[in-house]
Parts: sequence; structure tokens; C-alpha cells
Amino acid sequence: MLRTPRALVPFVLIGLLVLAGAVDRFRPVILAALAGLVTALVVARLRRR
Repeated sequence: MLRTPRALVPFVLIGLLVLAGAVDRFRPVILAALAGLVTALVVARLRRR
């Protein structure tokens, strides 16, 4: 586990909230990227066989 000083905890929480907001805003982009990764993995597995 990472050792974070008590003073940094609020900043870490705020950062996580900001990241969550960004994820919410860019969800279609992230889903598209994940779909691309999954398809690439599937194609790679099919080619190995």
C-alpha cells in the first residue's frame, strides 16, 4: 500500500472526485478505447490458434 501523509488525504480525495467527473464526461471515449482493446485482444488470440 502507498504511504500517504494525513495532510495529503483531502487532496487525494479531491483528485479522485475530479477524475470521476472526467470519467463521467469522457465515458464514451473510454468505452470506445476499452472496446478497441478487447477486440484487439480477441483478434490476437484468434490469430494464435
